[in-house]
Amino acid sequence: MATLKVNSIQDTSSNQYGFKNGTIIQVRNYLYTDTHVRSGNSEEQMPNILGNGLAVITTHSNKNHIMLETTIQSGQVSTWTHMLYRFYYKLGEGGSWTQWTDANMNSYQWNSSASGSMRSTSNMAIFDPAYQGNIYFRITHSGNNSGDGLHINKANSNNSDEARNEYNVASTMTLSEIWQDS
Repeated sequence: MATLKVNSIQDTSSNQYGFKNGTIIQVRNYLYTDTHVRSGNSEEQMPNILGNGLAVITTHSNKNHIMLETTIQSGQVSTWTHMLYRFYYKLGEGGSWTQWTDANMNSYQWNSSASGSMRSTSNMAIFDPAYQGNIYFRITHSGNNSGDGLHINKANSNNSDEARNEYNVASTMTLSEIWQDS
């Protein structure tokens, strides 16, 4: 039988954890499966975990980046709908909500011509908060008075106006912490 002898082991990652730049070190996934219908054109928070500001990730270092990935499943009824989604973050519990305006973080969604249809809108961006601790996220929406408004997770096969999620779709927000040495 062979015996392995080692004089030394050297960690070339230059950090105490052994992570290399770009390593995802934690993931927080939030999903919303209920249907939600709302008319109007004023900016409002998305329902539940998508908009209440409780989606949070705790960074391990102020050098690390956060990757935000969202998918919003939006259905429609009889005419058309046009939605604007905005993304906000807050550093720490006592921080202020700041709109995330770079990386094309204002998303528009258009859905028309077929009752019961559904469209997915996805976003992904990497954010350098330069902050260690809890970082909170939320999404808002603005509709259009002439269209049908927000219909989250409303997916019907029979072209009805029923607020149900026949296909069990989910609107999601995923927060990932990405290790950075510097």
